[in-house]
Amino acid sequence: MSKKESFNFNTLFRWEGLLVILIIGTSIVNGRLSTHFWSYAGIMDALAVFLEKGFLVLSMVFVLIIGDIDISVASITALSSVVMALFLKPACLWS
Repeated sequence: MSKKESFNFNTLFRWEGLLVILIIGTSIVNGRLSTHFWSYAGIMDALAVFLEKGFLVLSMVFVLIIGDIDISVASITALSSVVMALFLKPACLWS
């Protein structure tokens, strides 16, 4: 049986720990600088802006977790962007 690991301060100084500290620190500073940062409208706006990026990251995380370096998510995203642009080109008023 493995011994249960206790909290170690060296964990904070690895890059993951420093990244978490940086994100928390940035959130605290932004919350202090703007009264709208932690408001409902501000959080909903941030979620709406980053939602599509979140879906891409979520699908890429599973690929990276299993250890397979694969760029198919980015390739499919690029292909679907080009195909959608080609389909929408006749409907554009400015072209």
